[in-house]
Amino acid sequence: IEYSDVANKKVIAAVMDKLKLDVVEARILTGTDNLEKAAVIIESWGCPEILITQSDGVLARVNGKTYYEKFSNSNVSGRTGRGDTTFSAYLSQRLEKDVPESLKFAAALVSIKMETPGPFNGTLEDVLQRIRERHS
Repeated sequence: IEYSDVANKKVIAAVMDKLKLDVVEARILTGTDNLEKAAVIIESWGCPEILITQSDGVLARVNGKTYYEKFSNSNVSGRTGRGDTTFSAYLSQRLEKDVPESLKFAAALVSIKMETPGPFNGTLEDVLQRIRERHS
């Protein structure tokens, strides 16, 4: 995969309600490896809700506040699809829950997903148990 900066990134970000990037994409677009700084820069372009994933967790920047949740996986045999799964799990919870709860849910679900190759194959109870045990 070859990454490159996007000329109209500020215009694009300004019309987004939510934006998900991984650490490499964030660095290329903002020029920094620091997740919080990258999220603040993207927020300054007009996007109010940003998620950035990296190998050990996920950062959310929402309405001027930064949140971070570590992943709790014991291995990375199912790492492929981590970012998409994180974003979809987060969005499913943001319909009715606040940012910290949604981020915990996403991190717990993705942590379970990363321990087995393929798509997430757990249950809601598996995710809730992981939250209780490792994300409280």
